[in-house]
Amino acid sequence: MRQQLVAGRSYVDLADLNQKALLWCREQVGREIHGTTCEAPMTRFEQLEQPALLPLPAQPFDPPTWAEARVHPFQGQQQKAFQDSLKIKTSGAWDDSHLHTITHTE
Repeated sequence: MRQQLVAGRSYVDLADLNQKALLWCREQVGREIHGTTCEAPMTRFEQLEQPALLPLPAQPFDPPTWAEARVHPFQGQQQKAFQDSLKIKTSGAWDDSHLHTITHTE
């Protein structure tokens, strides 16, 4: 598909390419009968999929901020102890000798 859109054509800039790609998808390729569904993809989209789309949220998505966290050395020791408690025996079976039953009472 990319070869049909790009090969032998020239574009002013990325915006021009995007505009022509959108028109090409909607008006040319999107209107051709698909071999598997025997329907034009745009027609199928307009009749079945588009009505099921939900509106965009009023507020744009707030992407998370990724940062490197530091933990207190004691927490690091607890984490190491927890990881050590989950070791697997060489036979491949879980070593559950460290597990204890915890009962919650009110």
